[in-house]
Amino acid sequence: MINWKKNLFIIWLSQFLSIMGFSFSMSYHWVHMQEVLGVTDPNKLKLYIALFGSAAPISLAIFGPIWGAAADKFGRRLMCLRAYTGAAFFLYLMGITDNIIAFICVRFLQGVLTGTMTAAQALVAVQTPEKHSGFALGTLNSGVYSGAMAGMAVGGICAEYFGTRNAFFISSMILMGATLLMVFGTKEDFEKPKDTPSSDEQEPSTVNHSAAAMAKADKQPSALRKFLPIMLLLTFASFARRFDLAMFPLLVQEIQGSTEGAAMMFGFIMTPATIAGALSGICLGYLADRVKPSALLSTSALLAAVCIFMIGQSQEMLPLFILRFAVSFCIGGFGPVLQSWISDNTAKDRRGRLFGWIASARAAGWVFAPLLSGSVAIIANVRTVFTVGSVIFIALALAIPLISKRIKPSN
Repeated sequence: MINWKKNLFIIWLSQFLSIMGFSFSMSYHWVHMQEVLGVTDPNKLKLYIALFGSAAPISLAIFGPIWGAAADKFGRRLMCLRAYTGAAFFLYLMGITDNIIAFICVRFLQGVLTGTMTAAQALVAVQTPEKHSGFALGTLNSGVYSGAMAGMAVGGICAEYFGTRNAFFISSMILMGATLLMVFGTKEDFEKPKDTPSSDEQEPSTVNHSAAAMAKADKQPSALRKFLPIMLLLTFASFARRFDLAMFPLLVQEIQGSTEGAAMMFGFIMTPATIAGALSGICLGYLADRVKPSALLSTSALLAAVCIFMIGQSQEMLPLFILRFAVSFCIGGFGPVLQSWISDNTAKDRRGRLFGWIASARAAGWVFAPLLSGSVAIIANVRTVFTVGSVIFIALALAIPLISKRIKPSN
């Protein structure tokens, strides 16, 4: 029998490393574009940053359901290994690319084979007792979120001392480390779904029973339709979370005064946010098993709105440290709360597929957030992005109770 707590720890650590490696470039990609790829025009820089932020989520949104279905058919652990090795390969390619268009295209291809979050969530969901699912997914999400923040923090430092190209190579090696950890540290008791025999091969009583079961199933809403309101919330929340983050490096560069030291300063700012993301995932995931999810999410969204508005008004680095920490804590729990909500009401043999659709819902928000924030930055300026981001979180806080009323409770 698999020890779900031990597996959770190993998967958490591998996810932390994989997301850390995957997020390395988020702290210095705008510096890489300027100093290595030769993008100097301010408006073109904002455009390419927006495209870079949207490229991988577009392909992830398309292929998320495909990999989710494959996880149910071939095993969730295998899908984790596929995602880790794919990410490592494309990060290496990004390091050797010399053209800005090719750089963004590789980023798009990276999203095709990756999706480590989906596979890991499905693996944890099927191995964890349902009464602990909120805690388990919250803990896993803390690894995802803190890994992303740690990647941006350490990535900025590596880019400053070793150069942006070498930082890509380092991130690729981190992904390979996560792969080895998954290979030697985890287990999965996976049974391949049995093919349903054709009607000619079934006994008459079995055929009648199957027909009755199908008729009953047709009267029930599909799992996807049942959880559509939650997925809409997840898309909206993902959009809100990513909206200001795409242009946050340029705000740091503006306050810093130049690209020199900007990547490392960005990394220092994101370091306390790493701690906040880890605490939020665990604490809010724990509360998700005990408190009404809609109230928890609405409160978090309102607090995030206040902090993001204040970030846009900041003129020094110290407020950015404090406010980014607060924002990370407020929004770090959105994922586990919504995922626990879905997981508790889904059959285990269908969770991989459903988590694939969850990945697409999340990625849809990631696609549009950088594009729209980049448009706001080009039309107005970088600071306006944070004012708009604050309004988006207020809208999210108001939408949460309205959408939650449309969610039918599970029988």
